[in-house]
Amino acid sequence: MKLNTKLLETQEKNILFLESLQSTDNINHFYPAIEGITEVGSNLSLGFSCYALKTYYILGYWEALSQKRKEGWIDFIKGFQIKGDNDYLNYFEDPVYVSHYKKEFNNISPKENIKKIINFTGLRHYQTYNEKFKNSIRAETKQAISTLYEVGAKPNYPYNEFEDSDSSLLYFLNSLDWANPWSAGGQFSAICVFSKVNNLKNNINTLEKFSEKLLNTENGGYYFGKRPNNSLLINGAMKVLTGLDWIGTPIHKPKKLIDLCLTITPNSEGCDIVDIVYVLYKCTKITEYRKSDIHRYLQNMAEEIYKHYYSEYSGFSYFINKSQHEYYGVETTNGLKVPDLHGNLLLVWALSMISSSLDIKSSSWKILKP
Repeated sequence: MKLNTKLLETQEKNILFLESLQSTDNINHFYPAIEGITEVGSNLSLGFSCYALKTYYILGYWEALSQKRKEGWIDFIKGFQIKGDNDYLNYFEDPVYVSHYKKEFNNISPKENIKKIINFTGLRHYQTYNEKFKNSIRAETKQAISTLYEVGAKPNYPYNEFEDSDSSLLYFLNSLDWANPWSAGGQFSAICVFSKVNNLKNNINTLEKFSEKLLNTENGGYYFGKRPNNSLLINGAMKVLTGLDWIGTPIHKPKKLIDLCLTITPNSEGCDIVDIVYVLYKCTKITEYRKSDIHRYLQNMAEEIYKHYYSEYSGFSYFINKSQHEYYGVETTNGLKVPDLHGNLLLVWALSMISSSLDIKSSSWKILKP
């Protein structure tokens, strides 16, 4: 079956998969997978609702919804924002996630004390559980805000962690673990989103200059210290590029990134696949360099993506023959051989970018701005 035929069939039928994950009690609540869902996975709402809305948007289903349905869904996501005393406390959080975090923290707190002692020595830095939690809340807030903006909506209250021209922003950026650019890049991207939507021009300037310092001119990646492995290098570049896209900063070394991508066979995980497709997609928007090579590569990537597809459910799984099993460190499924909401979003998004890059005329999929 030709790729354009597969894309049309997926676009037509994927709505069936999304609807199968919809709660009968609340149409804005979606379950993480078809089967094997944990108790906490069945109750988490914010992130999975964002995943589903983004998939609706990519495939063109969003426009087909009634205005009442759209407004109800938007209001549902807005309802997770916590109103604070000022603009810098108006984050989004899922109370189920917070409750689970507190429960888990009580179980591992002795280990946290050991981490803090090691961190204090300066010999090595371990991310504490509290740091992980803050990063997760920041990521969820970024996800909620970017989802709302994708469909022309805004949060009820402005959110940003750093005032414009705040020196603590630069301190924060330097404190991130750039030897692990995927994680650090995700935090960088979130700050880019917050700075852009709040029109913090001085912060945007700081982020632009920081990205220039991060840049490795030999391979086009963004990191400090020792060169990460290829997979982590591309994963990190993808995260930084999503942030740069929000603040309007061009990719610094697109040809270097293209050369790097074309030498890599990504792992068969949803994130690894979409990350490399995203980097190539964004680079091809500004250069014709190695265009035919990229087209062949993306054709092969599409074939790899369809290895994750379940025709009986009309959906994709994050892993081949296994669903995504966690959400920001929380176990949400038992990882059964079924499609899942997160994997489906990532691979549908990857296919939309492949479709655009290959200029498949029959496809009307939209490109997500993460």
